[in-house]
Amino acid sequence: MKKLSVILALMMLCFAMGVEAKSYKFKITDQRNVSIKRSGQQGMKIVEVVAVAGSVDGALDKALVDAAVAMTFDGVPGQGYMDPCPPVIKGGKAAYEANKKWFDKFFKKGDFTQFVRRATSEYPTGSDNIKVGGSRQVRVLIIVNWDGMAKYFESQGMKTNISNLLNY
Repeated sequence: MKKLSVILALMMLCFAMGVEAKSYKFKITDQRNVSIKRSGQQGMKIVEVVAVAGSVDGALDKALVDAAVAMTFDGVPGQGYMDPCPPVIKGGKAAYEANKKWFDKFFKKGDFTQFVRRATSEYPTGSDNIKVGGSRQVRVLIIVNWDGMAKYFESQGMKTNISNLLNY
């Protein structure tokens, strides 16, 4: 019986150590390279993101963060025939400063991932995945549910540009 208790305790300890939520790197001051490529279905934007990190997986994670942050605070310039999209949050980065703790948690804990996803599941190849120094630079398309983001932020008591966004 004692042996079984020890085994169960060890299993629980291993399980607790192995179950760790994924965290994302987020700094409001990071440079982002994001532009609108296409509009998808109602409330969706397809953005092109160029991101650099130590590995391809890290760069892909950074691309998701960059897309969400740019759409939330900065707005995103258009490319080709696409018009620019204003930031979802009214006040942009000033709103971040006013709600810093909440936004830091939202981005670092990955809560934003419910509003962004890669357009394809394949790794980028060729000129969309290049070595830059000791890092990898990827170019990917990200689908952003900016209407969903705006509604979520409003449900959290934040002011958005949703009425402006619905005209896009």
